[in-house]
Amino acid sequence: MVRQKILLSGLLMLLSFTFAIPQEIRISPARKNVMIGDAFSINIEVADITNLAGFQYDISYDPDILGYVTSEKGSFLSNRGQNELFCMDADTKTLGLIHNLVCVTLGGGSVNGTGVINTITFAAIKSGKSDIKLLNVKLVDPHSNYLPYKTINGIACVSPSVTVANPTSSITWVKGQSASIAWISCGINGNISIYLYKGSSMMRTIALNTLDTGAMAWTVPKTGLSDGIDYFVRVEDAANSSVYGVSPPFAIKANVVLNPPSLRAPTNGSTDQPASIALRWQDTNEGPQEKAYQIRIKKAGGAYALINAAQNAVTYQKNGLSSNSKYFWNLRAIGNGASIKNSAWANSGLDWSFIVAPPVVLDPPILSSPSNGSTGQLTDITIQWIDTNSTHQELGYQIRIKPQGGSYSNINTASDIESYLKKGLIRNKTYFWNVRAKGNGASLKDSNWANSGVDWIFTTLK
Repeated sequence: MVRQKILLSGLLMLLSFTFAIPQEIRISPARKNVMIGDAFSINIEVADITNLAGFQYDISYDPDILGYVTSEKGSFLSNRGQNELFCMDADTKTLGLIHNLVCVTLGGGSVNGTGVINTITFAAIKSGKSDIKLLNVKLVDPHSNYLPYKTINGIACVSPSVTVANPTSSITWVKGQSASIAWISCGINGNISIYLYKGSSMMRTIALNTLDTGAMAWTVPKTGLSDGIDYFVRVEDAANSSVYGVSPPFAIKANVVLNPPSLRAPTNGSTDQPASIALRWQDTNEGPQEKAYQIRIKKAGGAYALINAAQNAVTYQKNGLSSNSKYFWNLRAIGNGASIKNSAWANSGLDWSFIVAPPVVLDPPILSSPSNGSTGQLTDITIQWIDTNSTHQELGYQIRIKPQGGSYSNINTASDIESYLKKGLIRNKTYFWNVRAKGNGASLKDSNWANSGVDWIFTTLK
């Protein structure tokens, strides 16, 4: 018995290990190095697949770097001709996309294991790197159930190349501050070196024979560099300086005044705005970055309130504004208080204005049941009314009910409710009742009591 348990335990461990192997669909090889003018092929493979009866997927690539030539179906799904297939020609009308690569088996056949399902041929037309990505993948079994999978995409490197992604022409480096450098390399199998130029003169070695990580930060020296707008960064293959990329010209300065943001919404002079409003603007600083934003807002005739918003924010939700009131607002970017100065207020310092809409009074509901003057009602009674608010939604309803000669009890319900079960009434007793819609107490006011405030009456059974 003990031996049987050990064998069973081992079998379960083996099964769990087997099913833990991930099924894949992948580009093979995952990286292809070619030269301009070369035609080359990649395979689309499935790996460790179980019960595959069909596939459908798209492939994207960079049409500036690669040109599509042809696609051919692989032999894996046909199981070397044993499975009859139905396949569709791919749609290649859109540059950069091979759409709807489809094949299915006919007659319920399926395959297991690893193999090629398609071969795609490209032409290398320009130096650079192109991602080759599998999109919208569907793998199915003979019963059209989707199979789980992991996707592994590929890269084609056309000639060794380096492209500098950052800094861009809109960037300003500030002396004494950290600056970001980013690049995309392809076909480089070693390290890179980075240099700072001003015009045709090399000013600094930023990095020499360092790892090709694609990005790094560098602190701009406080001294030794004059202010200018003609700086650029050169990133090159440390083993072959003829393979390089340069950034567009950018500025280096000792002090920078941030750009003022652009106001977006609510638009200047707008009316009927909600009491809780999203102030929106456009971030105009790419580098250096603002530390934060500062909003000023005031009610007509009042004093400004100053509100801070986060770095890179482009919206701020301002709540609790007064109905039927005019407001003025503006915005500026905040620097570090030293080398990065605050921007001017937006719109050359001229505030935008908007008017908050007057409060909306909800419509009163319509009383429905028990009907006015009715008798013989149960002591557990369902009070009913008709919801009359749709454009402006009530927050809930309030019921008032009292026995003749007594005091009202107030009962609150949720929005869109049109009935309430009132239990425990006294037999042979006359009751007065009414309902009203409830607002938020600010921009949305409570309705009047229904029936112009006149209660309906009913009497319980004896």
